[in-house]
Amino acid sequence: MSQEEFDKFKKEFHSLKSKLNASSQNKESTYRSLRSVTDKIKARNQKVKSLKEERDDLTKQVKSLKKVRDDLNQKVKDNSGEFKKIADKKKEILGKVNVKQSPGSIKREIEMLQTKIETEVMPFSKEKAITKTIKELKSQLGEFNKINDSLKEVGIDPDQLKDMKEIKKQAEESHKQVQEVADKSQSKHEKINEIFNELKELRKEEKPLAEKYLAQKKEYEDVKKNFDESSKRYNDLKKELGIREEETMKHQVKEKKKEVKEKMRKGKKLSTEDILAFQA
Repeated sequence: MSQEEFDKFKKEFHSLKSKLNASSQNKESTYRSLRSVTDKIKARNQKVKSLKEERDDLTKQVKSLKKVRDDLNQKVKDNSGEFKKIADKKKEILGKVNVKQSPGSIKREIEMLQTKIETEVMPFSKEKAITKTIKELKSQLGEFNKINDSLKEVGIDPDQLKDMKEIKKQAEESHKQVQEVADKSQSKHEKINEIFNELKELRKEEKPLAEKYLAQKKEYEDVKKNFDESSKRYNDLKKELGIREEETMKHQVKEKKKEVKEKMRKGKKLSTEDILAFQA
C-alpha cells in the first residue's frame, strides 16, 4: 500500500472511531433515560406492595370489628323489647316526681357546693342559702332512690337499664370504628389505583426507550466490530509502512554518502548537509 492509500485509510479509520464514540454516547444516553424510568417503575411497584399489605391488614381489622359490632347489635336487638319496657316504666315513674337532673349531675353539684362552703369565706346568709340548696338536691337524689325501689317492685333491675344503654353505646362506637378503619382501607385502595395509573404511563414510556436502546446497542456492536477489524489493519499497516520508510531512508543515506565521496575525490567543496550525511 502506498503512502497516499494509507493516508486515505487512516482518514476513514478516524472517521469510524468518531462514529463509534458517537454511537456509544447515544447508547449510554438512552440507557440512562431507560434506567430512570425503570427505577421509577421499581419504586412504585414496591410502594404498591407496601400499600397492599397495609390495605389487607386494615381489611382484616374491618372484618374483626364488624363481627364485634354485629354481636353487639344483635344483643341490642335481642333486648330491644325489654329495653323499651324498662325505659317506658322509668319514664312513667319519673313523670310522677319533680326531678329534672340526672343522679350523676345532682351528685356533682352537691360536691361542688360542699367544697365551696368548706373553702370559701362567705356571709352566714349565703352559707345558709347554699346549705338549703344542698338539702333540696339531696332530696331529689332521694327521689331517684325511690324510683329505683319502684322499678324493683315491678321486677325491673335499674342496673339492667344501664347495662343495655352501655351495650347500645358500645355498638355505636364499634360501628364508628368500622367506618373509620374501612375509610383508611379505601384510602389505601384508591392510592394503589392511582399508582397503577402512573405505572401504566411509565410502561408506555419505557417500551419505546427499551426498543431504542436495543437498536442503538446493536448499532454500537456492529460499528465496534468494524472498528476492531480496521484498528488491527491500521496497526499492521503502520508497522509495514514503518519498515519501508526505514529501508528508504537507509538507501537515501547510502546514496548521499556516495555523492559526498565523489565530491571529495574531485576536490569539490562540501556543504554542511554533505558533512552531516557523510557522518551519518
